[in-house]
Amino acid sequence: MIEAALVLPLVLLLVFGILEFGWMFLVLQQVTHGARAGARIAVTADATTASVLAAVQDMMTDRGIGGLEPVEISPAGEVADLDSGTVVTVTVKVRYADVGLKIPLFAAFAPTYLRASVSMAKEGKREPEIGRILR
Repeated sequence: MIEAALVLPLVLLLVFGILEFGWMFLVLQQVTHGARAGARIAVTADATTASVLAAVQDMMTDRGIGGLEPVEISPAGEVADLDSGTVVTVTVKVRYADVGLKIPLFAAFAPTYLRASVSMAKEGKREPEIGRILR
């Protein structure tokens, strides 16, 4: 019985640690998915900055992730004005305190923010079908 009293707290500590860090990695994957969704919108020829921000916000809302910090789009400015081939980076950052499991023992080890960046090259304007047929 004494062995159980000594080992049980360590086993519970291990189990709750696995839960907290597993949850952190799951949320990080969702944040990365939101950044990827924003970047996929940003690189289309007819994209606007507002449509990129809306795509990221919708993705985070659909996943139930709060604590979203302002989304960073690089290079700064209107996405629609970027030239074809320009590398666009979308960075999404959330406060971990808003999405974590809030197990008090692990709060000291949890990160302040979860951040993900995705970069893609801007696509060119689509050529009308008639232009491709005449070539």
